Amino acid sequence: MTFIEIVILCFVVILAICAIKIAFSFKFDVVKWREMKDKKLKEQARMLCTHTSLTNATEKGFEVQSHFVSPFGTHDWICQLCGTRVHAEEQVKRITQHWVENPMAWLKQDKQHNKAVKKLLK
Repeated sequence: MTFIEIVILCFVVILAICAIKIAFSFKFDVVKWREMKDKKLKEQARMLCTHTSLTNATEKGFEVQSHFVSPFGTHDWICQLCGTRVHAEEQVKRITQHWVENPMAWLKQDKQHNKAVKKLLK
């Protein structure tokens, strides 16, 4: 091979490498990735919300206080912690009754909810 052929070969190899690199490169948007991650964590925290809080034990067992409120002029019930909307008071009573019957499950779910909120706040 002559010197000119070696230079042309090197030039062609460099162009081929650049073309391959451009063809297979991808754009990574850190801001968009962070927004998607935050959205996922918010949804996870909302789904793990118990919508209630346990108060001190009484002779009958634990007392459960609901965080659902019905704003003036609406029929919906909204959780003050996560913003979940419920359309009937029966659903609020059903959720509260579930946690009255399962206080250990409430503790487990509340622990998971707290972990999700901590991840969201990092």
